[in-house]
Amino acid sequence: MPADVPFYWTLSPDIDQISTPLLLWSSSTYGISERKKNKGKEVVTDKARCSDSRIVWIRSTVRLAQSGIIQLALVAVVAVWTIGHSTTCSRSGATVPKHDASRIRLPFETSSQAARAAALAFLTTAASQNSRQWPNVLTSALAFLLGLGRLVLRDAKWRRIALHQLNVLLVATLALLVASDLLPLVEVGHSLRLDRPVAGALGSLAGAVLIALVTPREWLSPTLVNQTTTPFTLPEAKPSPEETCSWFASIISFQWISPLVWKGWRLPVEISDLPSLPWYDEPLWVLSNLIKARAKYNKSLWTIVRFQRTEILTMAAWIVVDFSSELVGPFATYRLLEYIAAPNEAALHPSIWIFLLFAGPMTRTVAFQQYVFTSTRLIVRIRSGITQELYHKAMSSLEPEDDDTINQATATATDAAGKRQSATTKAGRMANLMASDTDSIVRARDIVRVGVGVPTGMVITVIGLYRVSLH
Repeated sequence: MPADVPFYWTLSPDIDQISTPLLLWSSSTYGISERKKNKGKEVVTDKARCSDSRIVWIRSTVRLAQSGIIQLALVAVVAVWTIGHSTTCSRSGATVPKHDASRIRLPFETSSQAARAAALAFLTTAASQNSRQWPNVLTSALAFLLGLGRLVLRDAKWRRIALHQLNVLLVATLALLVASDLLPLVEVGHSLRLDRPVAGALGSLAGAVLIALVTPREWLSPTLVNQTTTPFTLPEAKPSPEETCSWFASIISFQWISPLVWKGWRLPVEISDLPSLPWYDEPLWVLSNLIKARAKYNKSLWTIVRFQRTEILTMAAWIVVDFSSELVGPFATYRLLEYIAAPNEAALHPSIWIFLLFAGPMTRTVAFQQYVFTSTRLIVRIRSGITQELYHKAMSSLEPEDDDTINQATATATDAAGKRQSATTKAGRMANLMASDTDSIVRARDIVRVGVGVPTGMVITVIGLYRVSLH
């Protein structure tokens, strides 16, 4: 027996029969070995690794995921939400969808329900062997019951909310299972193995999440989505490809526009070939929202900010992701080179850095394309709303130059362009306001990129360089 083995190991005559969990517990509790020199290279032992700041966050995350606190909180929130909405629906009456795009896609729903059932079976088997899996069983069971409820009940709004709830439960269960059982494997020299029931549960949950990503969305008419009244009579809403496509096609592939692209490649595209607009991009709906925002603010700048506050916040969020993921690739490269230079001192497996070399640029590409898509839609909505508002003001006012709305829009456009606007006729002033001045307003969209992205990138860069300098 080696000399550095503690004396209490000699008390057991069958040392080879000790199970792996007992060995891990003994090594983490007593510290089986300490730092030692081996041929001039420093070997990092288990005791030193437990206090390594590079993996402390892994141990904390694993303990939180295994505690069951997050799972119980999710179950409580979803249960209260479901009961409250069911009570509201029973009072107001069920809303039965009449359009084909509002019905459940049975092939996708059946496949997803089978994956959820398999995940529940695997997690139940794993919980019979290890009691810490019971909170995950609870969340997966609730997701399975919500899936059954979607197949039985006919209320369109309840089915939409239940779909969102079970998808949140599936993603959360998958993330917590990865954190508790897969995250420890990224440590160098980790000897734990993944149990077969847990591996089956991970595969089933990943399959259910993947099916949810590629499943076409169920369409709800505007009367079911938004009950607010508008000062204009909106045309009858019809489902558009942008509303009914899957989340994968909406966020990553933009597959819903592919039929139009292919047709334009073969034949000239006409107006009748264009897909229908989503109900939230209907010009009259855009105009009504702009008028509501104008009633609260006199300045055109604040009117536009309130009018498109959701889109502006969405642009800011995608820009934060863009500038944050831009630094993932260089950081992963630095860590990978550090591992190659001194593999014995590494705390994390190099496969994690290889994965980040792909995930970082991929995330940045998706975030930037979503920013371009959202900002382009912002421009179209602002231009559509302002142009319609100016036409309405021009037709209802005999003196356009005395109208407050036109004066405020002109002042905002003049400030954005950075030049003084010369006096002109009423018709020329209106035409100029609808053309160049409107373009000056919408071109200010890059303020979001500069005002949010640059500070985010600078802060992350400074923090990263400071952390690297400490090592």
